[in-house]
Amino acid sequence: MNGTQDDRNGAIIWIGRISATIGIFAALEALTQVGVISAVVFPPPSKIAVELARLLGTSHFWGDAGRTLIELVLSCVFGLPAGVIIGIALAASTTARDVFEPYLVTLYAIPTVVFYPILLALMGLGSGPIIAIAAFMVMVPVALNTIVAITGVSSQLIKLSRSLRCTPLQRIWKIVLPSSAPVLFAGVKLGIMYGIVGTISMEFILADKGIGFRVGNEYNNFAILSMWAHIAVIVVFAMAISAALDQVERRLRMDLQ
Repeated sequence: MNGTQDDRNGAIIWIGRISATIGIFAALEALTQVGVISAVVFPPPSKIAVELARLLGTSHFWGDAGRTLIELVLSCVFGLPAGVIIGIALAASTTARDVFEPYLVTLYAIPTVVFYPILLALMGLGSGPIIAIAAFMVMVPVALNTIVAITGVSSQLIKLSRSLRCTPLQRIWKIVLPSSAPVLFAGVKLGIMYGIVGTISMEFILADKGIGFRVGNEYNNFAILSMWAHIAVIVVFAMAISAALDQVERRLRMDLQ
């Protein structure tokens, strides 16, 4: 019964999202066609869709997309495990958490882009500094959520693991991680989305290739239609990743119930 209800709710959510997307698309199309929104600043969505279809048939677009995807994947490969490990380490020690958690919170609030001159001097232009900054943006929210997730585990479960003489690794693997999985995955989801932000924004500044680089390049060359087509790619990609992660999170919560 619960599964059927969840499926029904999921279908309603998807219908609502699709309807909202169509409504926004239609409203923007109407506003640009009648001149309320200048077509010089924002072309009609129908023209953006045509330009996007053209871009999908070009080799340079897929080269840019491949570069951005590789940078994003590598930033998550480095940032996600680092965030989880740091979060577990700080959650395991009250003293360490009291000392270092304020630094993590501060780093979470600071725009990471401020560090790019240092990385530019150390690593030069290209993918290196982009991956480093994006991985850092992934790591911080994952670490903070990991701390919250693990410290929120029931003390009764911890006492039970001690009475069963579990080793620290067994306690983490068998009790802590399953109990904290929903909050932990929420941090992973947030970290991945921050990774997208970090990768695209750093490509504006440090890249010679990639979707973010192409948006900035088209803007500088006054190719507004192509610029918005690349922005549409970013929006669709981010929405697809978010939707996929939502499905994984929903399945995870159902399995743990």
